[in-house]
Amino acid sequence: MPFFILPDQTRLYFDDIGDGPPMLLLHAGLGRYADWFYSQIEAFSDHRLLIPDRRGYGRSTPVDHLPTDYHPRNADDMLNLLDGLSIAGAVLWGHSDGAIIAAWMAIKQPDRVQALILEGSHLWRRKPQSLDAFCDGANDPDSLSERAIQRLQEGHGDRWRQVVSNWGNVWLALSRMDGDLYDGRLPEIHVPTLVLHGARDPHTSVAEIELLAAQIPDAQLHVFPDAGHSPHSERGSRDDCNRRVRRFLCVDV
Repeated sequence: MPFFILPDQTRLYFDDIGDGPPMLLLHAGLGRYADWFYSQIEAFSDHRLLIPDRRGYGRSTPVDHLPTDYHPRNADDMLNLLDGLSIAGAVLWGHSDGAIIAAWMAIKQPDRVQALILEGSHLWRRKPQSLDAFCDGANDPDSLSERAIQRLQEGHGDRWRQVVSNWGNVWLALSRMDGDLYDGRLPEIHVPTLVLHGARDPHTSVAEIELLAAQIPDAQLHVFPDAGHSPHSERGSRDDCNRRVRRFLCVDV
């Protein structure tokens, strides 16, 4: 199984699938098994797909908490991974927390980012509409649905409750802070950017995502009217999502 050792000795597990232009797929806050990239593995089989478990997730080194600056820290992890694989540049597709991390990678090292796809993202640290979900995650992971728990167990094994608790606690901490998740630096992103969002996303309103997209120069925005938080994996939107990404990459990469 492929592992990469970060400078602080953290072990990152990643899947390395296919050949062709590299595409880094970055999972959301509950891990990749919560909203897996199965459809993308087939739809982008002409790419080299890199799908890591971030630190604290899946088969990577466990953590007992997430710091409030974990998004830019994880961006450094992913840039180190690209370095270790001798990949000069890649397409980044981030979902939710993964989208924040992908944006930070484009802020920190834009020359490494061939194109940026931000799906189900977030702008503000304060997420009042999600406080109940964060509280449940922090204090009662077993309150999740049976299907969600099954997926979490598949992805994280016996550590799944810690993963959920870490996620809930860090977002509760972020929700007590002002400002945006990018420290006002979104206008520094000057790489081709596609922002994808579901109109029924319970965590981020269309108005919030429109404001995020407006801060990234020349970003394209598409809202799926019937999708929720995960257009890439939802049955009603995943094929359209893949088609839109392919068209974007053909034009912009």
